[in-house]
Parts: sequence; C-alpha cells; structure tokens
Amino acid sequence: MRAIIWKEIRENLKWGVLLMLAVSVGMTLVLYPMSRSGWNGSLLAGNFQKITTYGAAIGAGLLGLLQTVPELLQHQWAFLIHRPLTRKRLFFGKVVAGLALYAGAMLLPFLVAVIWVATPGHIAVPFHWQMLLPTFADVMGGVGFYFAGLLTGIRQARWYGSRVLPFGLPILCEAYVVMATEFWQAMVAAVLCASVLALAAWGSFAASGQYRSQPAGTRAALGVVLLVGILCVGGLGATIVADSLRRQQGVATWEQYGVDKEGRVLHFSVGSYGGRIRSVTDLAGRPVGSYKGEDFNEFTQTVLLQFRGIQTRWPTFFRYSYRHTERCFRFVDMTGQLIWCYDFPERLVVGYDRATNRRIGSIGPDGFSAIGASVGQTFPEGLFPCFGPERHLLAFPSAVYRVDYLGRQVKLLFAAASDQPVVGFGEVRISPGEHPTRFNVVATTSHIHLFSTSLQPVRSFARQYTADEYPNITLAGMPNGGYAIWYYSLRRQGATPAECDHVVMFSANGTVLSQYDVPTVPRVVADPAWQWVPLAWAVPMGGLVVWEAYFVAARRLDDVDGGQEPSDPLRALSGGQARFWAIGGVVLVVGAAVCALVVLGIARRYAFTRRQTWGWAIAGFVLGPAGVLTLLALREWPARIACVSCGCMRVVDQEQCGRCGAAFPPPAPTGTELFDEAGMRATAVGI
Repeated sequence: MRAIIWKEIRENLKWGVLLMLAVSVGMTLVLYPMSRSGWNGSLLAGNFQKITTYGAAIGAGLLGLLQTVPELLQHQWAFLIHRPLTRKRLFFGKVVAGLALYAGAMLLPFLVAVIWVATPGHIAVPFHWQMLLPTFADVMGGVGFYFAGLLTGIRQARWYGSRVLPFGLPILCEAYVVMATEFWQAMVAAVLCASVLALAAWGSFAASGQYRSQPAGTRAALGVVLLVGILCVGGLGATIVADSLRRQQGVATWEQYGVDKEGRVLHFSVGSYGGRIRSVTDLAGRPVGSYKGEDFNEFTQTVLLQFRGIQTRWPTFFRYSYRHTERCFRFVDMTGQLIWCYDFPERLVVGYDRATNRRIGSIGPDGFSAIGASVGQTFPEGLFPCFGPERHLLAFPSAVYRVDYLGRQVKLLFAAASDQPVVGFGEVRISPGEHPTRFNVVATTSHIHLFSTSLQPVRSFARQYTADEYPNITLAGMPNGGYAIWYYSLRRQGATPAECDHVVMFSANGTVLSQYDVPTVPRVVADPAWQWVPLAWAVPMGGLVVWEAYFVAARRLDDVDGGQEPSDPLRALSGGQARFWAIGGVVLVVGAAVCALVVLGIARRYAFTRRQTWGWAIAGFVLGPAGVLTLLALREWPARIACVSCGCMRVVDQEQCGRCGAAFPPPAPTGTELFDEAGMRATAVGI
C-alpha cells in the first residue's frame, strides 16, 4: 500500500500545493490588514472563518474529484484495479494520500497564522487557544467534502443527474458546523457525515461505481447520501418557488401591538410586502382612526410611543457559539488612540495601543493597572451580553459598572443585593416630556431603576411581573411626563390568557395609573391560499411527522426551562384554518399513496424480490417524491426482453422470469460448437 500512497502523492501534490497557496493568500489578505486597522476579530474574524470554511469545503471536494476523474477519463482505472493489490488497499492508499495532502494544505498556513497572531505586536486583541477551534471544525467538516468528491468521481451516473448529489450531505453538515453552539457538537456532526460518505465511497470503489454488487451496508449509506442530496435540492427549489408565490400573492400579514401617545393599546396588521397598514383596532376589537393604507413607518413615528429595550440576560439555554468572539473577548471602546476590549478569561478590560498593537495595561474594579504592575481585583463572573451602544456599562448579576475609557476610570453604578440580582441593564433615550432624556437603566428581580448620565438615581419602579416569566422589558416616555413599561413573555406561541404580555402605565412620580394584558400574536401570519393545497403531495410524510414530533418535544422542553418554543408546523401549513389542513392532509396522503404505487411499478420493472418491493414501497409512502427519485438515482435502468414462455418483458440480468419463473432457453446451435451433442452428454456423465 506504500507504493499506492506515494503514487497518489506524486500525482496530486500539485493540487495540494495550489490549495495551500490559495489558503495562504486568503489568510494573509485577511490577517495582515488587521495589524493596521483597529477593528478586527483575529482568528475569529468573519472573513478569516470564511477562508477556512469555503477553502476546506472547495479544496477537499476538488481534491477528491481530481483523484478519481482523471483516472477514469484517461483509462487508468482498469490498469490500476488489475494490479496485485486488493481494492481495499487501493482505496485506503488513495484516502491516506488525499487526506494527507488536504491536511497539509489547510493546517500548515493556519499554523503560520497562529504563530503570527500569538506574537505580541501584530494583532491588538488578546490571544487564547479557544480561537483555534473554528478552524479545526472547518477542516474536519472538509473531510466529508473529500469523500463526497471521491464518491462523485467513482459513481457511474450522469453529471447533470444524480452524480453530484453526494455533495448535499456535507453542505448540510457544514451549515450545522457553522451554526453549532459547542465545538464537540460540530465535531460529532462532521465525524458522522464523513463516516457515512466514506462508507458509501468505499462501496462504490469496491464495485467500480455500480450499485447492485455492493454490500448491504454500503448500499444503505449510498441511499442516505443520495436522499439527503435530493432533499437539499428539493428544499432549495421549494424555497425559491414559495418565496416567489408569496410575493406574487402578497397576502402575508405582520401583526403587532403598540401603545399610542394617548395611552391606548392598539392592535395593527401590516402587509409584509409593501409595508401598508391593513387595520388598527383597540383591545376590544373596535376600529381606531382611519389609518388603513398608511405607511407603517410613518404610523409608528407619529402615532405610537417609541419603546426602548434594555439588555437582558438571555435564557439559560442560550450560549454564544464557539465561533463567536464573545467566547474570548469583546470590543468595548475604539474611539481614541487606544483599543479597549473585555478579556473574558482574565475578567479585565485590557487596552492596546493602535500604533504598536501592544498591550498597555488593564482596567479592573480597582482602576487602571499599567503593563507590568500588579493587577488588583478582577470583575465578577457572568458578564451580560451587549448588542447596543452601552459598551461603557459592564453589567454582572452582582453589580453594574460604568467605565470611562478616556480617563481610565471605573465607577460602581449599582450594587445588587444577594437576593435581588441584576437581570438587565442599558442606556435608553425616552421622552417623559417634550425633550428626550438619556437614562441608565438597571433591572433587578424586584425593581427597575433609572439613573441619570451623572449616575444619580432618578426613579425606581417596582416590578409588576416576575423576571423569570418576563425577563425582556422596554420603556417609553409619555407626553404628560409619565412612563410606560412593557413586559414581554417568553412564551410567544400558543399563549394562554395568563401568559400574555403586559403594559403598565406610570405617572411622573412613579404611581401606577393603569395596566393592560396584551395577547401574544405570531409575528407573521401567512394567509392560506388554495393554490398551496395541491403542493401538499410533494411534502414527505415522514419529514412532516418528524417536524411535528420535534415541535411537541420542544413544547414540552419549553414547559421545563421557559424557553421560546418554535411554531407549530401544522398551524403554519394551514394558516390556522381547519379546512385548509383537512384538504391539504387528504392531498398529502393521496400523494404519498401515489408515490408508493409508482415505486411498486418500478420494482416490478426491475424484478425486485418481495422483500425489496415492500421495503421500497414503504419508503415511497414515507418519503414521497424524494423516495421515488432516490430509487431512480440508485438503480440502473435495466435492459429487458420478451420472455419466450409467457411473453412478458423480463430483465436480462436474472436467470428466471419474474412472472412465470422460466429460465432462458439454450442458444440455437450454429454449427461452430466444439462438441457435438453426444460428446456433451458423455462428458456430463463422466465417460
């Protein structure tokens, strides 16, 4: 096998070098400007992750193709498989050489980039080893693309047909690798994807690209790969068609509640395409004003109060992705000559000089400490997320600090009691009078505190609803000098009257004037239309069942941890109307039955066994059109001739007729036989 490894390396080394050069140039173009600009994310920058994500996927896929397609085109394949070496050794020799070239092309430039970034004076951000995880996940995800390239090159299928479908599974896997929260989740997905594709590639390699001569395990892996590819193509096409139909139909409605400047809670619906108001009513359903047809943006600016949200601690199930900079640092100030960022492992605000890219010191609760000086107390754990301009505020469950980065000073804005931790903070501009006023807001489990920009207390409001059920709040100022606070429930779908949002009105001195229960509504409601009903036949029955099961499980999970449950798929498909779901369900079942009948017809033409026939029929019923297309992509279209016994068409690669069981008749003698009939009989009896 050593010889085949060196042979593959010699033939494909040029492709590995080209990939390494392309990746090196891309990383250089991304990282080098970071040393001269203030804003950068180091190895976690979005552009750097694009280099590793797309570079690994495209490079690995092309390398797998280039190891197989040229051999088939140049007729080297037949010569190769007749060497005194088993198919298994040939396959693993190719894989070892290809993965070695791929790993070298991706990891060598990355190693140089890591050394450069970790050296002080190059990048003005902290360096932590967690920054390496996204690239390792991308490289591992690229292994699936490599095996997809091998499988695509080996399979005997049309390039414009099913031959490129193996790339659907690694594309889907790479999307999950990018969106996963934890590194181990991404690695598990990448390993599973690569394992399935490797098994399918090995089966096709051992059978010279044919399907029927493969073992059962590799055939099942190949079926899964092609099914996922078909579903990806179908899902993309369905998304494009659905979006086009929605835009032409233009009946999707965006529903929301708001509070006008007179203190009334209004319900309004807006067309999603066009932004025009369709109706405005009060909580009792009575029409309010003549706003129909007006522009939504103008309506919100002139009629509604401007509520401002605060940063809250997200639910416990939320965490920043392992690819996010918030796992390592957060930029908090970049307005001057210095760059300040919060270092999460150190729990300090660290500063870097723009000119030298070197660290000049850190800020903690005790103040500024120059580089080389002893650092005092560090900030507490649990820094709140920050998505707005409030980066001068550092909020923790135990305290909120205001940092003056220009003066290198820190002040304690609010210290929370042990039984009343901080659950939200922010800086908002609200208008309790004629002129907007800027406030610092700190929300605890019992109160909402307003501070002036000079850190002086202004007003405190007792919470009317618990922070566990209503962690998200927004504030607005009334024209008469009062305030309005909106409490948002976590349960957005299927809410009961006890789980509504709530709006509380306060006077200028903090007295409760009124409060309203605001029903929760779906943000976007798609009005069902009859032209969507016939398309239900193309929906896989099994996919819909899995989707609904996930919804039920998520709803139960929501009851446990208070998370935000997803939308009900049956409600989404039917638009909340029973007649649409009933008729669409009939079409769905009929379509699944038709697909099963089509599979039965194909199975009869292919002369499947009874077990194969019913297995594929069930697959056709569960998977719908995707199951039918998977069958056609897997099995070669057989040649058939008429049976001399029953006259029916029979496949030529089976000894017996699938209808009458008759064998092929012996060929008619032509006079060129080497033995006569008597000699053949004598040979048969051993004379």
